[in-house]
Amino acid sequence: MNDFLTPTQVAAELKLGKSTVYRGLEDGRIPGTKICGRWRTLRSQLVELVRDGRVPMPRAGADPMPVRRVGKGGRFRSKAMELSQKRAAIG
Repeated sequence: MNDFLTPTQVAAELKLGKSTVYRGLEDGRIPGTKICGRWRTLRSQLVELVRDGRVPMPRAGADPMPVRRVGKGGRFRSKAMELSQKRAAIG
């Protein structure tokens, strides 16, 4: 089994765009390292990232979670953020 994932594979696993994954790798939100100038992420680190709730859990056949406007202040909140807040409130 190949334990290292390319950004394209990470994007497919998380159901995100490649540019989002590259931004996440650059700013440290997605764990990864450059090997010979190319980004690689360990599968175990990706599983940990999803388990900790720092990235929306992928759903089979689902589109990326929508971002919607909340309240008059124009704040934007993702459905994943709302779900994680509800889970935290429950226990």
